[in-house]
Parts: sequence; structure tokens; C-alpha cells
Amino acid sequence: MSLNTFLIDLKLKIKQNKWPIMVCIGFWLMGFIFFYLVENDKAIGNILLISFGIRNSNNHSDMAGLYNLVWPVLLETIILGFIFGALFKKYNPVITSQILAKHQRNHTIVIGSTHLGERIIEYLQLNNKNFVLIEREDNKVENLINSSAPVVIGDATDDEILIDASISKAKEVFITINDARDSIVICNKIRDINKDCALYVRLFGDYYYKYLAQEPINAFSFSTSKWAMSSIKEWSQGETGKTLVLGRDNLSQRIAEYLGKDQSRPTVIMDEHIDSDLYDEESAINAISDSANRLRFIEDHINLNEVTQIFIVWKEEEEFSDSLYLCTRLNQKYPSIKVYVRIFDEELAAIMERFNATTFSTSAYAFNMLQKQVQKDSAIYKKKVILTKE
Repeated sequence: MSLNTFLIDLKLKIKQNKWPIMVCIGFWLMGFIFFYLVENDKAIGNILLISFGIRNSNNHSDMAGLYNLVWPVLLETIILGFIFGALFKKYNPVITSQILAKHQRNHTIVIGSTHLGERIIEYLQLNNKNFVLIEREDNKVENLINSSAPVVIGDATDDEILIDASISKAKEVFITINDARDSIVICNKIRDINKDCALYVRLFGDYYYKYLAQEPINAFSFSTSKWAMSSIKEWSQGETGKTLVLGRDNLSQRIAEYLGKDQSRPTVIMDEHIDSDLYDEESAINAISDSANRLRFIEDHINLNEVTQIFIVWKEEEEFSDSLYLCTRLNQKYPSIKVYVRIFDEELAAIMERFNATTFSTSAYAFNMLQKQVQKDSAIYKKKVILTKE
């Protein structure tokens, strides 16, 4: 446990045991005054030693006897018990993390433990930057909490949660959550408390960008899926034939719309959670609401011999096994199809490449892009290294 964390725990323990401590101090103060009045030797040092039970009193009254009887009990049960408890007992790590968050100054606040949010936090930790993370679900940030990182558990649309994150003292805020409505509400609440901090907001719909960029919010808005499309456009340049997109989120829809609308290629987007009526008015795009985690399920709907490109855009990490399975089966049965797979851990890229699949990470690319957009005093700003010849 670091010294700072220990001091926070100590402060918390004092707060939780303030009444027993006050009783103990009050009893000692009563004894000090009593012995000061009745002792022949009025030296403060001598009175202190007597009141602490280190030196015997010359007074043998009932009051002195009661004090000498009760004081050692209070000293042992309250003071010594408190000290050893503070040394060896670890308090609720969630509360400790929240108290640490309240003590941050000139720091970076990250709202949402998304893939992008995690990358920002990792960078801040590696570079020893002050930060606070706000996350609704404590199970998502259990490792951070157990390591006594400054984390506030709760809904960032709540003013009290923002205050617990020391929003008034923050230098910058990154909102990485997926809910556009909540993001806009949070922006307004932040500006009610902190007028000057830099504000970066992840949003899918660019129709909010102009509103957030204006006074009084003055936020920089960005879309990770929009940034990721630069790679998709490069891979599909000059390609022909039918395309298949597996996924349901903003990025999968952007890909389907780009391939179907802009490139006028027959495009199928397939996922069990997607609305089959989503693209009824688009002749080139067909949405299929069905499971796509097995090759035979896809073949029930699509003639894969007509497909030239497949984009697997699942966003959940637990779906990686399904992505791996499809890559192996496609490589075996349809080796001519070019497959592109979204991943969140770069170490998995080598596995996919064994099956001729091209991998991409939206959060990694978005973080690199964000580093180029932030202000120069930002904690994630990546300084250019200038090499000089000797």
C-alpha cells in the first residue's frame, strides 16, 4: 500500500470512528485539567505524563483512582485498537478509490471503461499522469479498484458523481461511453461546474457536433467508427463483387452503407440482433436478422461463391472465438474471399494472420487519432521526437 493510500485509509478510519475517539480525547482532557488543579507540581510536562498514565499522581482521591482505572482501558481498546486497525486493516477499496478521486487536481477524467477508455487509462498510468475514471459497473474496473486507482463508481449524469471525481479541478475530460443522450447531458453538467476544462466527446452522429462545439460547451466531438472507415475505404478500393458484413454496431452499419451506397456493391449485413427492415429502402443493402457465428448459418442465406470480401465487425471480446472459427472455415472452404476482422488485442493479430485474415482495431486507431487532435497540454498528447545528427 502506498503512503498516499495509507493516509486516505487513515482519514477514512478516523471519520468512521470519530465518536469513540472524541470520547477518549474528552476523557483525557478532563483528567489533564483535574490533575493540573490538584497536583502540587504544576509543570505541564509532569501533568502530561500523569494524564497519560506514565507517571503516578500524588493525589489519591476517588477521582484520581477512577481516572487511573478507566484511562488504561480506553487507551487499549480505542487508541491502540485504532492504530493497529489502521495499520493492518484494509477498508472497502471502492470507498478508498473514491476518496483518492476527490483529492485529484489538474487531472484527466475518463468517463466510461470502454475499449477506448481503457486505452486512455493505460497510457495515463504508463506515463504517471493524474486521472480519475468514472464507470457505472464496478466489475468492469475491479483490477483498478483493487490497486487503489482513483475510480468513482456511478452514473456520470449525476452531479454528485462528477463532484466526487473532482470535476471542478480537472484539466480535461474524455467521454467514451456509447450513449449519445447521456454524453450530451454530461457535457452540459460538466460546463455547469467547470467552464474551462478541455472536453472530448465520442459520438456516432455528427449532427450533434456543431451543437457541442458552440458556447458554452466548446467540446471536440469524434467518432471512432468514422475514423476507422479510412482503412475500410482503402481495403475496398477497386474491389468488386458482393460483400458481407457481420455485426450490429455503428461501425458495421457505416461499412454496409459505404459499400452499398457509395460503391454500389451488393452488400449483406447479418447479425441476430440487427433489424431486418433496416435497409428496406436501399436496393443494394440487405439486412438479415439471424445468427452468423457458424458458417452453415451464413450459407443458409448467402451464396458465398459470389462474395469477394467479408468484414467481421463484432465488438465484444467474447465473440473472438466465433471470429476465429469463421476465419479458419472460410480459409479452408472459400480461400479466395478476403476477410477483415476487428480485434481489441493486438496480440491476437498473429493468430488471425495464419488464416489469411487482415485485422484492425478501432480503439487503437481511434486513440492514435485522438492523440493528434488533443491540445498540446493534454495528458495523452504524443510529442514528436526530433532526431538530430551528431
